[in-house]
Amino acid sequence: MNSLKNIDTPNNSPSGNGGSSNPIKVGIIGGAGYTGGELIRILLHHPNTEIVFVNSKSNAGNHLHKVHQDLFGETELLFSDDVTPLVDGGILT
Repeated sequence: MNSLKNIDTPNNSPSGNGGSSNPIKVGIIGGAGYTGGELIRILLHHPNTEIVFVNSKSNAGNHLHKVHQDLFGETELLFSDDVTPLVDGGILT
């Protein structure tokens, strides 16, 4: 039986990244699919993340909302075919 404990540590604070005001820069590879769209939606509203690129070779240059209509008005990000921007964390979907 697994026992989970909620330990109150700086990295487990309600703000998500230890209370830091610097957002984590994230790049998403494979952002045109269903999972990518859900991840984008979640991270757009997360107070401690900044999406710096969303990769999709087939949709490069298109606004995210052209593929994920529910993101219309949420962001002006474009899909990129480049995965080299500097990010703190990358998420492969």
